[in-house]
Amino acid sequence: MIIHTSAIEGYEPPLPRKGILKYLVDPEKTGAKSFVMGFTSIEPGTGTVLAQHPEEEAYYLLRGRARAMVGGEVKEVGPGTVIFIPSNARHQIDSLGPEPLEFVWTTSPQPKRLAPKENWKKIPPA
Repeated sequence: MIIHTSAIEGYEPPLPRKGILKYLVDPEKTGAKSFVMGFTSIEPGTGTVLAQHPEEEAYYLLRGRARAMVGGEVKEVGPGTVIFIPSNARHQIDSLGPEPLEFVWTTSPQPKRLAPKENWKKIPPA
């Protein structure tokens, strides 16, 4: 399967977070069985919720500046940074602005449940 990201729907998280999440590779869209890959854009001044889960995760930052926390490590990071999140590590990333933070991420193995879509606003493909 080959698809351009503009053809993939996105999701806006509930306030106070601001941004967009796109599942690029997932069981529903591609039939992937062992991992999930996505794209996230986070508006300046907001960030992800503090999370912890059994799956490993990795981010590759494309644009913007951020404060990333993985376990006890906290760093300010920017484009070209790779962030690896081990299984069960507490993690969070906040956009420091002035431009949105954009990154591609992957999670393996696939989570039993993807981020909830029911209370997120669906954004149709461009």
